[in-house]
Amino acid sequence: MKHRKGALELPGTICDYRARLAEVDRLRIHYLDDELAVSGALLDRAHRDPVDRWITALAMRFKAPLISSDREMSAYYSRAVW
Repeated sequence: MKHRKGALELPGTICDYRARLAEVDRLRIHYLDDELAVSGALLDRAHRDPVDRWITALAMRFKAPLISSDREMSAYYSRAVW
């Protein structure tokens, strides 16, 4: 959606970009599953963007750093950086 709006520049189409990401060594793509969808919905702090909630829930699931400039996300998750 951001790519279509011109807010995100990608080298080629979104489908091409996703296919290239799938080929990157040591990069794993995780898909939205029902557990992640519910975890994002249940986050205490409200966030207007459900995708940001899922990204936060995914970082929490793997106890991974969350790299985002979004202040709401970084205020909620202590391992957020940027």
